[in-house]
Amino acid sequence: KLLQEQVTVIQYQATSRGLYKMVEANKNTINYQNSRTEKATSKPCSEADWSNVLQKLNTIDVSKLDQIEAPTKAHQYDGAALATLTIIKDNKTYTSTTFDHGNPPKQLEGIVNQLLSFMPEKQ
Repeated sequence: KLLQEQVTVIQYQATSRGLYKMVEANKNTINYQNSRTEKATSKPCSEADWSNVLQKLNTIDVSKLDQIEAPTKAHQYDGAALATLTIIKDNKTYTSTTFDHGNPPKQLEGIVNQLLSFMPEKQ
């Protein structure tokens, strides 16, 4: 389980004028925000949740994260919120190219959906 030691933080962020979502997971904690003005909420990250995250992450070559192309470009003309995935591994930060919130590249779909599943549905 070498990968578990190397990956320290995984973060998904989606922003537009009217939307802000951030979810960040590490081995111990999940932090999330549903708006820029609210304080981040924290909850414990179970071993099973972290294991699921890493399992989905294993399908991605993290060093090429910035080369994965977005399937659609609606975020470029305000048609969708702008989203990014950031992974901190071996003290290096890897960030994806921007993609549409709600339509991640196929390679990132599993990890993005897993991270978003940690957030409660907005009331």
